[in-house]
Amino acid sequence: MKKSLVFFALAACLSFFDFKTAKACLDDDEASVASESAKTEKNPESKAIKEPKKTKPAKVAVTLPPQPIPVIVVAGFNNPESVARDLAGDHYFVSNLGVKLDPSGKDGDGYISKLGKDGKILVKRFLPLVGKLNAPKGMAVIGHTLYVTDIDRIVGFDLKTRRTVFETSLAATKTKFLNDLAVVDSHTLLVSATDLGKLYKVALKHKDTFTQYAVLPGANGLYKDGSKWQAVSFGTGMKLNGGAGVITGSKAAHYTAYKSVSGGLDGVFRNGTKIYMTDWVAFGKPGVIHVYDLKRKTASILRTGWPVMGPADFLFDRETDKVWLPAMLEGKIYIFALGGT
Repeated sequence: MKKSLVFFALAACLSFFDFKTAKACLDDDEASVASESAKTEKNPESKAIKEPKKTKPAKVAVTLPPQPIPVIVVAGFNNPESVARDLAGDHYFVSNLGVKLDPSGKDGDGYISKLGKDGKILVKRFLPLVGKLNAPKGMAVIGHTLYVTDIDRIVGFDLKTRRTVFETSLAATKTKFLNDLAVVDSHTLLVSATDLGKLYKVALKHKDTFTQYAVLPGANGLYKDGSKWQAVSFGTGMKLNGGAGVITGSKAAHYTAYKSVSGGLDGVFRNGTKIYMTDWVAFGKPGVIHVYDLKRKTASILRTGWPVMGPADFLFDRETDKVWLPAMLEGKIYIFALGGT
């Protein structure tokens, strides 16, 4: 240590003075070093190096992935398309296109299953008791009668006797894809014809009586929202480029689209200020559930934590806060609580 200091002092002196002066500088510096050394020996405590104060490690925020929404999965269906419940809320019904995924085929293999509150299948082929269904899709219940679309007709069944009590045809429109069904009032239904891109009001008191209500390309899911209708479309030409919006007007329909929502949209319902919509996204890939906030006018995806293949026309049961979601391509029904989603 002393030699280093001496060498440094010598270099400094040579830089600024002549050799003699440097020697004097060196003699003075050696004396200074000796003096400091003596002081240090007298005060051994001065040799101790002060340790830096210990500081608490900074807290790092860790964002964990969201937990999957708890779900009950019921299997055993054949291309389930829609879910409805009776007025008492004791039973739920699932429409099945049949073994073949042919939504427009008159093959007679379609049926409706009856389930309990817990999702347990009570009667797999509950309807029809007599006759045939081809590719049943959207359903609606009025009183003790369950109505269902079936390609180009609407059929009504008494839920107590299981007998066919109503049938009306829309074959005159040339449709081959009647889809969703909703209740206008006790004697009128609203049905979507996806292939025609139209909505029709159907009279229940007069057979084969209907009137065109609105034009909506790829029309699919319907939801009665007071005096309005929440409506979604699947898209045209199998492009899955449909949209969502609200229809107003009892006679002359006016459609207002929601921005930022597009896809192969199927089912729709409203809860509070949010509109929920199922989206197939793409054939062969998992679908999603869109959530449109009416106040913020923004769209997001409901993060369920589990994939669903072919999310179809779902049911929201307000009394239980449960969503009954058909996964058509899986042959399953997903049941989960909506909660604060």
